[in-house]
Amino acid sequence: MFRYLFRTIALSLVATAVSTPVLAAPFRTPDLDAARAWEIKPSYQWASNGFEHETGYEMDITAPIRPGLETSITFGSGTFKTSGAKAISGAVDSQWAIKWEIRPSGEGDGFGISTEPVLIIPTGSAGFSDEQWALEVPLVFGWNRGRYSYLAMISYGQGFEDGGGEIGANGVVMWAATDTLKLGVELATAAPSDRPGAYDSELNLGFKWEFVEGVGLKARIGRSLRREEGGHETGGAIYLEKAF
Repeated sequence: MFRYLFRTIALSLVATAVSTPVLAAPFRTPDLDAARAWEIKPSYQWASNGFEHETGYEMDITAPIRPGLETSITFGSGTFKTSGAKAISGAVDSQWAIKWEIRPSGEGDGFGISTEPVLIIPTGSAGFSDEQWALEVPLVFGWNRGRYSYLAMISYGQGFEDGGGEIGANGVVMWAATDTLKLGVELATAAPSDRPGAYDSELNLGFKWEFVEGVGLKARIGRSLRREEGGHETGGAIYLEKAF
C-alpha cells in the first residue's frame, strides 16, 4: 500500500538538521526544525524504472503555531506513463502534518529530536489515490557538529482500512559548504511491517541553497539500491521555498 503511495504521490520524506527554516530538507525525511514563519513550497518530482515513468507537482503550505510547533497541508497532481501507452494524470492524495520539536537542537552545535505525524487524506482521483485514510509517524534524531549535520529517522505507517503497515529507517549527513549552501547524502529504507526482509532501499544526493534571504532552492537525485520487485529505479525532486 505505502509503496504505491511513495511512487505516485510525492516521492518525498527524509531528514536534515539545520537552523534556518527556509532551508528544508530535500530528502525523504521531515526536517528537524519547525518553521518560524509562514512558508510555501512548490515542487516537481519524478521517478522511472525504464518502463514506467512518473512525475508529480505539489504545493506545500506551512504555518507556525508556536515556537517548535507547525502545521502544513500538501496537495498536488501526478502523471503516470508506461512505455507504449498513453499517459494518465490526476490529483494525488492530500497530506496534513503537524511537526513538534520534542527537543529543540537550538543554534550551533546540539542534539535535537522531532516528530511529524502525517495524515494522508484520500482526495486523489482514481489511479492516483490509495483510497483510504492512512497515518505515518516518523521520529527524527539530529546532531549538529560544526559544519556537519547528522540525522537518523525511524517511522511507522498504517492504513486505516486494509491494515497494511510500513516501517522505515533513514540516515542523512549534511555538510555546510558555505553559509547558504549545504550538500548531503542519504540512505533511505522502507519495508512492510509484517515482512521486514522485503525492504526497498535507495541512495540520494541533495543540496539546499538560500540564494536570496527567505528564498531557497533544494533538490535531490537518487537511485534504488534494492527493490523487492526487482530492477532499479531513479528519481529526483526540485523544490522552491519561500518564507514570509
